[in-house]
Amino acid sequence: MIVPLDYRNQEHIRAAADLHEKLLGDSPIPGLGRLFMEKFYYSKLVEDGLINCDLYRHDGRYVAFSVYTKFPYTFIEQGKKRHFFYLCTLMLAALISRPTRFKTILKMRNVNSQRTRAKDDGKIGEYLSIGVREEFLHVKDAQNGLRIPNVLFERVIEFYRANNFEEILLTVKKDNRRSLLFWHSYGAKLKECDYLESHSCLMSLKIAVNAK
Repeated sequence: MIVPLDYRNQEHIRAAADLHEKLLGDSPIPGLGRLFMEKFYYSKLVEDGLINCDLYRHDGRYVAFSVYTKFPYTFIEQGKKRHFFYLCTLMLAALISRPTRFKTILKMRNVNSQRTRAKDDGKIGEYLSIGVREEFLHVKDAQNGLRIPNVLFERVIEFYRANNFEEILLTVKKDNRRSLLFWHSYGAKLKECDYLESHSCLMSLKIAVNAK
């Protein structure tokens, strides 16, 4: 079943960080270290409503996670402004423990700088991350019979639809055939983007807004 991450629940925070690190370990967020993930990304950003995170619990284990935001171009920058000195302390500790993280910090800084210049009409959200343990990819949810990845994504679609968003952005590695096929199955299409690295692409899924 889906469990919304509670920023006051350390078990939730650790579970999200564990899954992110294990399933998407080569992405920038885990590259900044556990302190960043547990003390800022899955705590402060969730508390501020800048990101949302859902966990999927199966037979007493957290086996999947899903992260999305209503602020695709500014969620990190907003969090940085609200918690500037706190975040600086975390980043200093991360650098002391592993100086090579400096490259990751610079890369994220450059990407976020380009993101903030993108046009945002308030009707675009972004699905930031989804990860499901390999052995649970084809497990079906007891309530609706959908596979776990579909259950998580359907919840995200309903979240954006309920908030009158019209488009969901998704970043995918070009060689990740499984993910590309998954998003294509929902009707997502490639979208032009100038802030991603060459090995990744941006996809866009248009969603129908709830009728009033």
